[in-house]
Amino acid sequence: MMRKLLITGILLMPLLAAAQTVVTGGVYDQQRRSIPLEGAIITNIKSQRTAQSDKSGRFTLAANTGDLLQIKLAGYRTDTVYLPNLLPKFIYLTEQATSLRDVEIKGARVAKGIGGPDPEAEEFRRFGTGGNLNRKANNGKVGGLNLNLGYGKYRRAQKKEAELDRRSRLYDEINYNFNEQTVANLINTLKGQELKDFISYYKPRPEDVSGNEKFDYNAYIVDSYNQWVKLSPEQRKQRSLPKLDAN
Repeated sequence: MMRKLLITGILLMPLLAAAQTVVTGGVYDQQRRSIPLEGAIITNIKSQRTAQSDKSGRFTLAANTGDLLQIKLAGYRTDTVYLPNLLPKFIYLTEQATSLRDVEIKGARVAKGIGGPDPEAEEFRRFGTGGNLNRKANNGKVGGLNLNLGYGKYRRAQKKEAELDRRSRLYDEINYNFNEQTVANLINTLKGQELKDFISYYKPRPEDVSGNEKFDYNAYIVDSYNQWVKLSPEQRKQRSLPKLDAN
């Protein structure tokens, strides 16, 4: 009887472990990182199970290593997160709205002081009338030409801001998935200073991971370690080690 119970318990252990496998984390605003986002819907794409972030931005969702999470919240861009492990996830969502509304408000301002003209408003009016303030504005057109009114400069600034935001998100992803804890969990022979050197030599760059829809950090760590063990002690001390091809 005891033997039967023991065998049954052993067979049920994987099922019980799977039933208790969850991922926890928090959802925050990308620009104001200390602000938690309540009401975000987190969906496990594989199992279709969902969870909702609370007023502190926290959530708990049943998941397994290798699952893909989708995070949605009104007013923010939908994001996806791959689970190379079940460590707590910190997710930052980017607002969909742009600052174009602020630009339009500045152009529509009438006066800075009571009874006095606003130089910025006068400049806006001058552009709209081709420099002739006695002429009626023609919807931003002068002599049949559309006036840019700084739109090209605004677009360049927006593009630069988007690129900085993209690289910032990539650095966050790299630091979260490639650090001493994640590497040591996968390669337990790396410890102490050797682990630090390995991290320094083989840490991925944003351009290494940006071209991959789902960059496999576990495979990258293993491939890097296979290169590492082939190096002599003198080569491991050099800072100019060849980078692993991430493609």
